[in-house]
Amino acid sequence: MASTSSDVAHQVTPAPSVLASELLDRIDSVRKLGVNHLISLPQIAVVGDQSAGKSSLLEAISGISFPKDKEMCTTFATQIVMAKGASFAAKVTIDPDPSNISVGLPVPKSPLDVAAVIEEAKNLMSEGNSNLIIADKILTIELTGPNYPRLTLVDLPGYVQSVIKGQSETIIEDIADIVDRHLKDERTITLAVIPANKDLATNVVVGKVDKLGSNGARTLGVITKVDVIDAGEEEAVLEILHGRRCDFGLGFHAVRNRNWAEVNGSLSTEELLVKEAQFFARAPWSQLDKSMKGIVSLRSKLVEILHNHVEKELPGLTTELHTILDGKTAELRRLGDAITTDTQKRMLLITNARDFMKSYEAFVDGLYTYATTNPKTEFFLRARLQALNEKFYESILRHIGDTLEKAAIEQMIKEFRGRELAGFPLYHAFIQLVRINLNPWLDIATKHVEATCTEVQKTLRQLVQDVVHPTLVRAFTLVADTFVHTIKDGMMAEVLEMHIDERTPLTYNHYYTQHKVTASNKEYDIEDMILHVKAYLKTASKKFIDAVCMYAIERRLFRLGIPALSDALLGIDPGVIKESMQVVQTRNKLQGEITKLREALSVFY
Repeated sequence: MASTSSDVAHQVTPAPSVLASELLDRIDSVRKLGVNHLISLPQIAVVGDQSAGKSSLLEAISGISFPKDKEMCTTFATQIVMAKGASFAAKVTIDPDPSNISVGLPVPKSPLDVAAVIEEAKNLMSEGNSNLIIADKILTIELTGPNYPRLTLVDLPGYVQSVIKGQSETIIEDIADIVDRHLKDERTITLAVIPANKDLATNVVVGKVDKLGSNGARTLGVITKVDVIDAGEEEAVLEILHGRRCDFGLGFHAVRNRNWAEVNGSLSTEELLVKEAQFFARAPWSQLDKSMKGIVSLRSKLVEILHNHVEKELPGLTTELHTILDGKTAELRRLGDAITTDTQKRMLLITNARDFMKSYEAFVDGLYTYATTNPKTEFFLRARLQALNEKFYESILRHIGDTLEKAAIEQMIKEFRGRELAGFPLYHAFIQLVRINLNPWLDIATKHVEATCTEVQKTLRQLVQDVVHPTLVRAFTLVADTFVHTIKDGMMAEVLEMHIDERTPLTYNHYYTQHKVTASNKEYDIEDMILHVKAYLKTASKKFIDAVCMYAIERRLFRLGIPALSDALLGIDPGVIKESMQVVQTRNKLQGEITKLREALSVFY
């Protein structure tokens, strides 16, 4: 038997529990704060291509009209917030709206007035460019009335397949980016609008849901335009509705789209619902369960889905809000307060220099946990210097006596012979052999100093980035680089002097006297000379290695260098402290985000 107007009019969507209704109110309040770019919120997002019947579906659910312009597509998200009320009331706003441009929007007096207000709001949002992609704002339509369910839907721009005159060349990609981002979001239930008169296999939404939307686990498919399919195609549509051709986690639902005459005519919402009920009462649609067809049952289904989803997501949502707030607060703390006065600048310089030097000294001494910054292995300077010193030691030892060839030594003994009596060692030949073997040491020591300075400079630069206030990074980096270059020049000069000193053999080290060889009775004992030279080089190498490491590096770079670096940092002109526009904008943005996040949390407590 066909449904009457009275039957359908009284098919009111079940009221949600008080708790569920309050939770939805809170989620909507948080969404109005404009924190969508910071955290995803539980929602039902309506997705479809341009010709899927999305607008007609939303009009049937909400009872209002949307602007009709076949040449243009929606380029922003629209949030429809429905709630029960004694009589019809509507309000259209733009969220977030720091400039209060929504204030001038008229208040719709009836459902038919809403379309004109939406068009006016769209012009305000896009500043006259109707094809401008607006990703950071939401058009919110609040509706109350006696027959409205407590339900919120977010209508996303429809996928477009081609660009028409006047549209941006990137509109296809831009809209896809907005919609795809929602499909990927684990907190989004997707209401996929699929026209019955189009091939399911080529439907862009079905492909996107399979790829991005957890294989449809969070998706409810709404099959539209079942009333315009050709005769004989009903069975294929029923196959879809029963999940035999496509598997969506939340199933499928069929609705009858309103034709042009019905949309633009004088039929009431109740009369339109009666026509839909009559359509689905006929075969083959009559075989469908009531919960799978019609706007009234779809409303009930959406209310239940959304309420369950919000209750499920709430604990994780509040935890994530706290985590994001903590992160933003830490970012703001690192930026510090705005710096304007000379006293503030001087105090900032002193504080940063103190913290910087404390960390640097800790890394130099190997006391890594004493640093003011979190210890990272790339800051462990002493460990890297120890490895360099060991490599330096091994390199020097490898060059002891490696050029002492007997034939060359015999020739040198003959060339350097003086008045020495037979059996006396030739001192000048000894000196020359020592010098030949010492030559590689200068290059090895020079490379060691360069490698050490490179590590020091790397640590200083990393510390600057990690510890120093952004306004002082450039000045601290310049001082650190100048310090390393200056100290390196002094170290190189000192290493050269040490090497020159070693070219004139002299030692009182007992190691040499214990290991020197007693001269034989041979006039030119080559073996004796080799042993004398090797014994001396081993003695000299110990002295040279220690001198380079202790006096050139430790004394100049650290014992004397650390106070010099500290003085240089404190000598920076506080006048260089000037926050860049980027820092100012970042601080303002963080302060705004922190305020919104705190307001969002306060909604739930």
